Amino acid sequence: MESSNGGVAVGRAHTFNHYQSAAPLTPLPLPHRIGRVPALAPHFQQRELTEALSVPPGRPLILTGTAGTGKTQLAVRYAETAWERGELQLLLWVADAGRETVTAAYVQAAQDILGRYFPDPAEGAQAFLNWLRPAGGTKPRPWLIVLDGVTEPAELAEGLWPPASPVGRVLVTSSRRDFDRAMSPVIVPVRSFTDQEAAAYLERALGAHRSGPPGSADVAVLAERLGALPASLALAVRHIAAEDIDVKAYLRRLEDRGSDVSAAHAPLRLTIDAANRRHPAGVALPLLQFAAVLAEEGAPKQVLTSEAGLRLLTWLRASRGGEKADRAPVTADDVTRATQVLYDLSLVDRREYLTHVTMPVEAPVRRDVLADVPAGVLPGLVYGAAEALLDGWPEVEDNQHFAGNLRTNAFALLWGRGDGNGMRRGIHPVAFRAGRSAGEWGQFAEAQFLCARLAAEAADVLGADHPDVLKARACAARWRGEAGDTLGAIPELAVVREVQERLGALRPDTLMTRFVLARFARMLTDAGPDAMAALRSVLDDRTRVLGPEHLDTLRTRAELLFGRLAEGHREGSAGAFALLVDAEMLLADVEAVARPGHQQTIVARHLLSVAQLLQDGPLRAAEIAAQAVADARAALGPEHPVTLDCRKWAAYLDVVQGKAKAGAELTDLLADQLRLLGPDHPGTLSTRGFVAVWRENSGDTERAFQEYLALLADRRRVLGPDHPRTLETLHAVADHHSSRGDAMSAVVALSELVSRRSRVVGPDHLDTLSARSDLGRCRGEAGDPLGAVIDLAAVAADQGRILGPDHDVTLLTRHKLAWYRGKAGDAEGAVAAFTDLVAERRAALSERDPRVVDTGKALTYWRRLAHESSTGQPPDLPAHMGETRPLLPRWRASRLHAED
Repeated sequence: MESSNGGVAVGRAHTFNHYQSAAPLTPLPLPHRIGRVPALAPHFQQRELTEALSVPPGRPLILTGTAGTGKTQLAVRYAETAWERGELQLLLWVADAGRETVTAAYVQAAQDILGRYFPDPAEGAQAFLNWLRPAGGTKPRPWLIVLDGVTEPAELAEGLWPPASPVGRVLVTSSRRDFDRAMSPVIVPVRSFTDQEAAAYLERALGAHRSGPPGSADVAVLAERLGALPASLALAVRHIAAEDIDVKAYLRRLEDRGSDVSAAHAPLRLTIDAANRRHPAGVALPLLQFAAVLAEEGAPKQVLTSEAGLRLLTWLRASRGGEKADRAPVTADDVTRATQVLYDLSLVDRREYLTHVTMPVEAPVRRDVLADVPAGVLPGLVYGAAEALLDGWPEVEDNQHFAGNLRTNAFALLWGRGDGNGMRRGIHPVAFRAGRSAGEWGQFAEAQFLCARLAAEAADVLGADHPDVLKARACAARWRGEAGDTLGAIPELAVVREVQERLGALRPDTLMTRFVLARFARMLTDAGPDAMAALRSVLDDRTRVLGPEHLDTLRTRAELLFGRLAEGHREGSAGAFALLVDAEMLLADVEAVARPGHQQTIVARHLLSVAQLLQDGPLRAAEIAAQAVADARAALGPEHPVTLDCRKWAAYLDVVQGKAKAGAELTDLLADQLRLLGPDHPGTLSTRGFVAVWRENSGDTERAFQEYLALLADRRRVLGPDHPRTLETLHAVADHHSSRGDAMSAVVALSELVSRRSRVVGPDHLDTLSARSDLGRCRGEAGDPLGAVIDLAAVAADQGRILGPDHDVTLLTRHKLAWYRGKAGDAEGAVAAFTDLVAERRAALSERDPRVVDTGKALTYWRRLAHESSTGQPPDLPAHMGETRPLLPRWRASRLHAED
C-alpha cells in the first residue's frame, strides 16, 4: 500500500503488519491519489460490457468473474478515465482488498487528508469514512474507491464499506457475487473475450510482428485453445514476441507441453520454460522458485546473490536434472542475467528504492511455480531461502523501508503457507533477526508480536522448555518492556531465567535474559543498589565466559555506566572525574573492537558526552554530542532511533546553553519521531518532556505546564503510574502547581509521588527524599508551617544519615526547615538554624555564591523579625524563603534518555 507520503504497509499471507506512523504536518491538497494503480495493459481491448460500467454515484459497481478475465484491467480503465477527465478529487486504490489492507488504506487516507496521525487503525478508518459523507452546504468532493481482488465480502460489510454518497463511487473486483443486497450493488459479470474481441486483440497485438499479421484461422485456433481468456492471451502475445516465433509455432509448443496443463496455465508454463532455456540455462526457474517463497513485494537483490542464496540456486538447478544436471555453481552474474530474462518475459517486476532493488513476483506466477516444486524439495527450498535471507541481512539496515522489507520476507518464510515452517529443526535464526530488527527500529509492538508467536508455535512442536522457545519468550518480554511495560516484562523474564539457569547458568541466552532483567530493574529503580549489583554480576560472568572484548561484555559495562551517571546527576559533581575517565576508557575499548559507526560506539560516545556534562559543563559535552549525531547519521541513517536519540541529547545541551536554535531542533525532532515511531513510543514521550523543559527555560511557563499535564496523562497510560519517567513528570507538575501559587494541588501531587516512590524505589532513595523535601515545603506554602516542620525535620535527618550533614541537598532541606520553623512561630529557632547554615555555607563556598547570599538574607529577615516582634511590624525585607530549590533539578531534566 502506497501513498505520496509513505504509509501503512499491510498485507495478507506474505506480509507482516507494520502499523507505523505516517503523520504529515499539514493535510495534503486535493485532488489526491492513494495506492498503486496498475498500469493499463498494452493493446487494451474494449469490451462489450463497457457500457454497463456507466453507473451513477451511490450504488457500488461489482465486476465479478473468474481469474484472468480482465476485471482489474477494466477497473484500471474506469479509474484512470475518471481521473483524466477531472471527475475526481480523491482516488483510492486498494489491491488484495481484505479487511487488513482496506483498514490500512483508510488509515492512510485519513492521515493524508486530515493531517493527523491515528495510532488506532479503527479510529483512523472511521475518520476516513466520516470524511466521505458530504456535509450540507459544503463544496462537493467527488471520490472513487476501488477495492481490487475482494475474496470475502463479509469482511468489508462489518464497518468498512464506504457510505452511499451522491458524489462517491465504489468499484469492486471479485470472483464472488454474494455482496450485501441492502447496498443495491450493480453486479457486472466479466467473462472471457467474445470471439470478436479475442480476434481484435490478437490481430492488433501481433500485427507488428516481423512475420506479418497472423491469419484469421490461426487467431481463431489460438483463442479457442486458450479459452479466449484475456490473461492467457496476453501471456501468449508476450511469449510469441519474446521468442520471435509465429502463432503456428506457438500452437505447436502448446501441444508439446501436454494436455495435463489447463488452458489458463499453458501460456504461463510455456513462458517459464522459455525463460529457463535462455542463458544462463537452468537458472530462471530456480530463481523464480526462490522468489516465490519470499514475500510478494520481493527481497533485495543482495539476498538473492548472497553466498547462501547462490548455494540454494545451485542445489535447485541440480535437483531437476537427474544425472545430466548442471552442477556448476550459480554465480551472482548468472542471477543478474536470469533476473533480466524474467523481467523481459514479464514473469517478475522490478522495484527500485533509494538503497535497494527488489524482484516482486505476481500471485499467479507464484502459485504456478510452487505447484511445480516436488514435495520433497519444498522444505529444503524454504530452509535455504531462510539461510539466504539471514546471510544477506546486513548488521545495520540503512533505512526503515529496507528493514521492513527484510522483516516481511522473514514473515513470509515463517508463515507464508499458513504454518511455522521448519519448526522441528528449532526456530530459525532469521526469525530472531527479524525481531531484533523491529525492536531496534522502535517497532516494539511488531517485535513483541513476532517473538510471542514464535514462542507459542514452537512450544507446540519443540516443547515449552526448549532453548529456542525460552529465547523467544525472553525476546517478547524484552520488547514488551522496551515499549514501556517494564513492570509487566520483569515477571516473565524472571520465569524464563529460572528455566534457562537449569539448562546452564552461563549459556549466552541465559546471560542475555539476566542482563535485560538487570537493565529493567535499573530503569525502574533509577540505579538502585540491587539492580546495579545484578549488572555487576552479569558483567563478571560475561567477562569470564565471553571475554572482556566481546560486544556483549562492553554493552554491560555501558549499562553500568548509565546507572552510575544517573547517580552522578542526582548527587552533583562528586565523583564526576572518575565517571569521565570510565566513559573515555569504555569508548576506547569499544572502538578497538567495533567500527567507528557501530551502534555501540555511538552509544559509548553519547555516554562520554553525559560524563563530560557532569565534569565540565555543556560546552565540551555539546561538541561530543554533535560528533555522535554525525556518526549516527552516517552509519545508521537519519531515521534510526539511535540517531533520533543522539539528536535529542544534542538539542537538550543547546537548551542548557540557552541557544536560540534549541526550540527548532526539538520541535523538528518531535515531528520526525511522531512520523517514524508514533506518539506512544517512549522516545517520543521523552522528547516531549525536553520540549517542556525548553519552554520553561524560555519563560513560557504556562505552556510548559500544560505540556507537562498532557505528558503526565500519556505516560500514565503508556508506561504506567509507577514508571520512573511518569513519576518524574508528576514531580514537574507539582513544581508548577507550587510556582503558580496552587500549593494545595502541589501537596496532593507530591503526596502521591512520595507514596509511589517509597513503594517502588524505597524510602531512602534520593528521588524519594527529594519528593519528601518538596512536600514539606509545599505544606508550608499551603498554610501548614507546623506540618512542614515535622516533614522537613524527618527528611533532613534521613538525608544527613544517607548523604551526610554537609551535603548540598541536606543543607537545602535544612534551609527550608529553618524557614518554616520561623513561620510556625519559633523565630529564635529560625535564627539559630540560619546562623549555623550561614557558617557552614561560608566555610565551603565563596561569599558571592547565591546559596550563601540567600541564606544570609534569610538570617537577616528572621533576626530582625525576632528583634521587632514586640512592635508587630515585620522588617522591611521581602518575606521569601530564599534558597528553596533549583528552577528545575538538573539531574531530572537531563535524565539519560537512551533508556526511554
